Amino acid sequence: MRISRAFLWCMGAGVMLCLSLAGCSSNDNTNTNDTHDASGGDADADADGASDTGTDADSDADGDTDTDADTDTDADTDSDTDTDTDSDTDADSDADSGADAGSEPQPDPPDGSLLCGQESFTPEQFKTACEQPATLVSVPTRQCSNVSIASGEWQAWCGGNPVQLLYLWVRLDQAATATSSTCVPLLQIMGNDPYELSSPPYQSGGTAMNQGAGSMLSIQKADIGIGIGLGFNHPTGTGNVWLVGDLFCNSDETQITFGGVAFSWDAQ
Repeated sequence: MRISRAFLWCMGAGVMLCLSLAGCSSNDNTNTNDTHDASGGDADADADGASDTGTDADSDADGDTDTDADTDTDADTDSDTDTDTDSDTDADSDADSGADAGSEPQPDPPDGSLLCGQESFTPEQFKTACEQPATLVSVPTRQCSNVSIASGEWQAWCGGNPVQLLYLWVRLDQAATATSSTCVPLLQIMGNDPYELSSPPYQSGGTAMNQGAGSMLSIQKADIGIGIGLGFNHPTGTGNVWLVGDLFCNSDETQITFGGVAFSWDAQ
């Protein structure tokens, strides 16, 4: 069978056309796949970027986790002002002043004096000496139950300079005025107290300056000391002193004898 050249040429052209068409189709598929891969790569890249971004966000959250202000709150932990409250701990000044205010009264005899008599007394003896009759001196109105005491003591000091003086010191423990239904009574100790001394065959009497003058007694109990200088230089003797004060009740003022002390001395 004889094939013409024209037929062969047509067949060759057709094959070439088919190959050409096949090549185009293959390139289109390749390009499509490349495009898809690129898109997938971008998506992966974006996903990685998002993952990185999330990682950074978690890493940056350390500022929330390690919040130094919450963890090391020095103001709450080391609150020195609350722990070392000096005003409560070191209240020594208040305690010391209270101790000084309540300290026991002490005698103050003249220079060169020697203790020549000393004795304690009871509330009953304090009242008895107040009621003691006077023979040489005038004693103000006696109200011997107006002042109460827990106890008392007297001391006699002899031979004080510059002259031979007899110095009497009296301490009253827990002294207070009696309660009243009409007022809160106040008693101001007067400056002069009547006294009588006896040293046979000599007797003397008068009023003596009270070094406790001006002291106030009220219903609140207090320890007081009274110093009295007596100008009597005999070496031995006995005596009685009446304690005088001004009693205030509302607007009323009355001078009273509120107590007394019987004492003795011996300078030999």
